Amino acid sequence: HEDEENESRVVAPIFLKETVAETAPAIELDGEIDEDLIGSWTMEEDGAVITYTFNDDNTGVVEMNVEEESVEFEIAYSADGETLTVVMVEMPDSEDTAEYTIDGDTLTLVTEGDQNMELTREA
Repeated sequence: HEDEENESRVVAPIFLKETVAETAPAIELDGEIDEDLIGSWTMEEDGAVITYTFNDDNTGVVEMNVEEESVEFEIAYSADGETLTVVMVEMPDSEDTAEYTIDGDTLTLVTEGDQNMELTREA
C-alpha cells in the first residue's frame, strides 16, 4: 500500500503540470483587468512589429513579426491601473511585470530595467 501511495504522489504533480499547460489561460494572476487596456497595441523596433492583444478575460496574445516570419504567444495577464503582469501560457514561470500608463491611443510600458516601450492602439 505504501508504494502505491508514493506513486500517486509522483504522478499527480506531472498530471497537474500538463493540465496547466493545456488550459493555460487559467493561469491565475490576481484577476484585475483595466478596461482601458483591452484591445490591440503595436510597436515597431529594429524592423520587428510587436503586437500585444489584451482580451477582457485576462487572456491575450503577443505576436512578433520580423520580415516574413511571425511568432505568436498566448498570454495570461492582469492589470490594476499601474502594474501590468504578463505570463506566457507555455512558460508559466515567465512572469514579467511593467509599470504602465495609457494616454489616449498610446500605451507606455516601463520594464524592470527602466526600458520604455511605447505602443499605439490599433483602430
